[in-house]
Amino acid sequence: MPVWQQLSNELRNSGLQIIALALDADEKAVIEWATKEALTFPVLIDKFHIVAD
Repeated sequence: MPVWQQLSNELRNSGLQIIALALDADEKAVIEWATKEALTFPVLIDKFHIVAD
């Protein structure tokens, strides 16, 4: 995810918005991961794979 965070940082002022889609059903694990990675863009949780499908 570091590449996406770097892109987000570099292109934020140009209007680019990165949105991550986590397919993990464990919301706590996703939150812990996003916090550990220090992500500054939204991470959506698609535990039922509605968006992914």
